[in-house]
Order: sequence, then structure tokens, then C-alpha cells
Amino acid sequence: MEESASTKKFTSKKILGGIATLFTLVGTIITVAARMHNGDAILRAVEGTWTLKTQTENIREARFRDMELRYRVNLTVDGTHVTGNGYKLGEKLAGGKYRPDEGKTRPPFDIAGNLDLNSDSLEVWFTEEQGGEQSTTDLKLEKNVGSWAGTFKSDRATSSGKASLSRF
Repeated sequence: MEESASTKKFTSKKILGGIATLFTLVGTIITVAARMHNGDAILRAVEGTWTLKTQTENIREARFRDMELRYRVNLTVDGTHVTGNGYKLGEKLAGGKYRPDEGKTRPPFDIAGNLDLNSDSLEVWFTEEQGGEQSTTDLKLEKNVGSWAGTFKSDRATSSGKASLSRF
């Protein structure tokens, strides 16, 4: 029995369609694997001990503009959830010298937040107690080579500015 031209054409279309589907499936698997690998690399790039620096750009009291605060933070990652703890290392007022918080009680604080693996960004927040007052600071950071950089916003004196994480 001979196949008609239309049957051959239909069979060829099925074969080509199957091949196209196979290539699409393989491409999707490779893309997902690459993102998972990239995601693992980002997760590993967050865990560990860091120096967090904030530099105040906007604040109600002008004398605190350009103030730099430094913290030591330890971060861990579970999925895309980030947790950790930290404490203040010291500060530098605008035009002044860096003053470490040596000898002072440095109350620890907890950090929580999330990683966005699609945009290589990290958003975390912590609540710090100082002088009997609590303040909450939000950080939004983007991954750089070996560090993270972005912005902070704090309810202490309604301040905001630049923030960075670098390996301790």
C-alpha cells in the first residue's frame, strides 16, 4: 500500500513538530538548570560574616548628614529567606574620625529578609535598640562582584542613604 502525498506531508509535520518540541524541552531544562546554579551561587554569596556600612544622605538633623555607621552582621540563607544577627561596630560623624564602639555595650540585633534570585537583589531589615529607643532599618541591595550595594531607610530620625555589605 502506497502512502499518499498528503499522508507523507502530515507525517513529516508530526516529525518536525516533535523535534521542535524536543528542542524546546531541552532548552527549558538547560535554562532552569542554569538559573538553579546561578541561584545557588547567589545563596552562597550571601552567607557569612559581613561589614554593613550606611551613610546618611537625608535626615532631619543636618549635623548627622554624611554620618557613617558600621556593623558586623552574620547572614544565613534558607531557600530565599535570609536571617542573621549583628551588632554596631562604630560610627563616623561628617568630617570626623571613625570611633569604634569599644568598651560600650553593643546590643545584638536580628536580621530578616529575602533574596530575589531573578534580579540578584537582597532586601533585609533589622530593629536596633539604642539609648532605650528602638529603630528599624530597611536595606535594599543589589549584588556586585564580591559585595552588595544599595540604599537604607530608617525610622531613626527619619533617615536614609547609601548602604553596602562587604566581606568582613
